[in-house]
Amino acid sequence: MRIKKLKLLIATAMAMLMTGNMTAAIPTEPVTAQTDAAKKLYSYFVEQYGQKTISSVMADVNWNNTIAGKVYKLTGKYPAMNCYDFIHIYVPNQGSNGWINYSDITPVTEWHNAGGIVQLMWHFNVPLTETTEVKADGSGVTCTPSETTFKASNALASGTWENKWFYEQMDKVIAVVLKLQEAGIAATWRPFHEAAGNATLKSGASWGKSWFWWGYDGADTFKKLWIAMYDYFQQKGVQNLIWIWTTQNYNGDSSSYNQDTDWYPGDQYCDMVARDLYGYDADKNLQEFTEIQTAYPNKMVVLGECGKGDSGEQGKMSDCWTKGAKWGHFMVWYQSGQGSTDTMCSDTWWKDAMSSSNVITRDQLPNLDPSKVEFESATQAVKNMGVGWNLGNTLEAYRQTETDMTKAAYWGQQDVTSETCWGQYVTKPELLKMFKDAGYGAIRVPVTWFNHTDIDGNIDAAWMKRVHEVVDYVISQGMYCIINVHHDTGADGDSFKSWIKADATSYTNNKTRYENIWNQIATEFKDYGEKLLFEGYNEMLDSYNSWNYASSNTSSGYSAAEALKSYNAINNYAQSFVNVVRATGGNNAARNLIVNTYAASHGYGTWSTHLAEVLTKMKKPSDENSHLIFEVHTYPNIENLTSAKTEIDNMISGLNTNIVERLGCPVIIGEWGTSNVDKGVGKTDYDVRRSDMLEFVDYFIKQTKATGIGTFYWMGLSDGLSRTFPAFTQADLAQKMLQAWYGSDYNPTLPTKDSYSDATISCTVNYTDQYGEFNLVQGINAADYQYLRLELGSAPAANSLQFKIYGDTDTDKVEAITNKNKNLQLAGLGNITRITLQLLSSAPSSAKINKVYLVKKDGSKEIAEPSVFWGCTISDVEVVTGIQNVTYKPADNDAAIYNLSGQRVTSPTRGIYIRNGKKVIIK
Repeated sequence: MRIKKLKLLIATAMAMLMTGNMTAAIPTEPVTAQTDAAKKLYSYFVEQYGQKTISSVMADVNWNNTIAGKVYKLTGKYPAMNCYDFIHIYVPNQGSNGWINYSDITPVTEWHNAGGIVQLMWHFNVPLTETTEVKADGSGVTCTPSETTFKASNALASGTWENKWFYEQMDKVIAVVLKLQEAGIAATWRPFHEAAGNATLKSGASWGKSWFWWGYDGADTFKKLWIAMYDYFQQKGVQNLIWIWTTQNYNGDSSSYNQDTDWYPGDQYCDMVARDLYGYDADKNLQEFTEIQTAYPNKMVVLGECGKGDSGEQGKMSDCWTKGAKWGHFMVWYQSGQGSTDTMCSDTWWKDAMSSSNVITRDQLPNLDPSKVEFESATQAVKNMGVGWNLGNTLEAYRQTETDMTKAAYWGQQDVTSETCWGQYVTKPELLKMFKDAGYGAIRVPVTWFNHTDIDGNIDAAWMKRVHEVVDYVISQGMYCIINVHHDTGADGDSFKSWIKADATSYTNNKTRYENIWNQIATEFKDYGEKLLFEGYNEMLDSYNSWNYASSNTSSGYSAAEALKSYNAINNYAQSFVNVVRATGGNNAARNLIVNTYAASHGYGTWSTHLAEVLTKMKKPSDENSHLIFEVHTYPNIENLTSAKTEIDNMISGLNTNIVERLGCPVIIGEWGTSNVDKGVGKTDYDVRRSDMLEFVDYFIKQTKATGIGTFYWMGLSDGLSRTFPAFTQADLAQKMLQAWYGSDYNPTLPTKDSYSDATISCTVNYTDQYGEFNLVQGINAADYQYLRLELGSAPAANSLQFKIYGDTDTDKVEAITNKNKNLQLAGLGNITRITLQLLSSAPSSAKINKVYLVKKDGSKEIAEPSVFWGCTISDVEVVTGIQNVTYKPADNDAAIYNLSGQRVTSPTRGIYIRNGKKVIIK
């Protein structure tokens, strides 16, 4: 707002009406703001942009909250923001003679502490001449170019009096801004406003000039001034500002004025673009908003100033919003009474704005102080998760060649290709979208770290980047995501040794490394919102590999003393985890954190009196915010379904008594399934007792939901190549889970592999070991097929590749591959466990697979699902299909038969069909 004379020459004619659609290209990071407070404030602006407009008022070019108080007295609500001007920063002896003492930031901190957002601007006054004395009464300065010999171009020239003044005054402002920064206050910053003034007038006139000295020497000089200020603030350590540049647009009249885009400093120098409007009705607001948004599509567009003008009242915010002028925020100029115009909006205008559902007032702001993050409670988070699933055998997969953790070779044994070393494919965002679309609300992403760190626990940057990508796949779908430290714990075997043990010595030796890993993870994600949760460790066992409860596997039998040491170690690890995450600040101050019981055991069973110790010996980590969740795992045997249901009921009862009631924390079952979930293709409960499995899943989900326990199913539902399509491998099981949660009428979208009947897959197999094997198909009955078709990128060298067939007999069969294309005849091979592509040569090599599929007895094709077996990795995976996904629809229990495209068949011929949710073969 110009201070000494009327500045606004507002045209009343508009050329055309334009639409006000919001852009989707707003950067997620501010150009310079790096403090936690500034990043959080910027994120809030981005979040609200296009949803609501944030209210603000000018503090009568003073350092107080008086005008905001008047708005509160009138409407019962404070504006969300209050704007403070550095207009009198030049006055000598700050605070004397009734002038503002800018070093006293109390008015600003009071506003901030009351929950308000701080705005800053600067009417940058300069001396009238080089020799003018700037007096303690405030005289001797101006902003108006006609009243001063101060030249903007000289302000950038070293040795000039203008340059000296320019930097002296910036130093004064910077000192105050840094004081605010130290106090944890971030602010929007609008310097050098309205630079173009009337300078873009198409035909010359005496008033076709800039209004302020910073614009008087033209666009190029102005941009240099802006960049000089920006760089100088950066140099001095200012990192708490969100920069706003003010456009003049067409000065409201594109027939008389050009756009002032050549005055724009550049995307890298500002976060928002503002426009100052006085007396503009809703239609004119829309035109201005749309023109500016079109010119600067990747910036938030805001109403930098508004109020009454010569043409009357400013358009009501409710009308502006309805028209489509969805300003990011508005700032009403104070009651100055300049010229003939009182710029303060009327009481009616204010009452409309502050009661509008599209306007945010101070009482509606979230807590934007990063040191006082307000996340949903742990209990509410668990309730909101809905049905969860584990993205298993993926980021937690590992292989070890060195098992001695005291050696450097134990650490960092793999690169990012570890993701596929257990047979899964590289995770794609489409998989997580499929789960979201189906109705799942949370994904647990197990992650193993030791194979991607050095001996001190410093995480490989490429691995952290990959974990970050997968987390983003989940979070971008609006689902909850849990990441953890997974197979760094677990039982030791001949080929694997975990480094985290529920053991006092382990804790002492590994505490620094463990905390270093969590410090890096927490720092990486500290700005993420409440839907990202951290889980401190997975299934941590004692040094004896004791499952179920500590000391159960000692050679001399259970020892209460040894068990207590293990439980103390678990509690110590849990406390270290909480401490280090909280210390990273940001949103981690209130993030919901998960700690597991010993071995993630659930504590129920009748075969030992020590089982419940995993719950009763568990302590609640000290945590100021108490955003804590406890986790257990369960895989009951369902051969006797009645007994399995009783076990579920008793398990839930024990968790409620020993965790929920005793420790005051909610519980999730981070992994669950049945006891033979890893039995193998064709041998799990899902395969051999499907109806019991479905009934068990229904009961499990309903009982846990009723008692407020969250659940994450382990691994099934979508597995292998189906994750790449993506498709569900157990669609009926997924449907049963979702209907148990949402109700029997819930009809989820569940694409299956059969939705991609014409799909082809290509990939590259990278062999790392002689005799390494790559799965081509698994779990088929050869009687259903003619042959397996393999098409390679080139003919293999002699004696380098062969088919290896695992079947019913003890003797595995092999068949050499000598040509580029090969049909493996399947007649007489019976039930086949797997067919692999095996490397015979000792030198590492690769094989390009262009296509691999099965040909059924009727000549139709069935896509194979190749995957890593051992001694190789997979890359360059592509699945191509021209068939649209079809939704899995379970047949009614009426013996109706459906083909694999979901079409009902009255007279089926030979082939594979679906009846009552089960595969049937018509011969």
